[in-house]
Amino acid sequence: MENKSEERYSRQSVVIGEQGQKVLQSAEVAIIGMSDVGSEIGKNLLQAGIAKLHLCDDEKVTIKQ
Repeated sequence: MENKSEERYSRQSVVIGEQGQKVLQSAEVAIIGMSDVGSEIGKNLLQAGIAKLHLCDDEKVTIKQ
């Protein structure tokens, strides 16, 4: 891992190890259906350091108050 990456992901690297972090950093994930749960999962995966995230949803975007 690079120096900046080591610092950014140091807490989770203790749990999953350096090899696990390398696997995450090369991972490509697709989320089908961006419900509340899908949005949260996407955010968490990005914060964990995955390489690519593909989002797919067939719902229309609306503004609800």
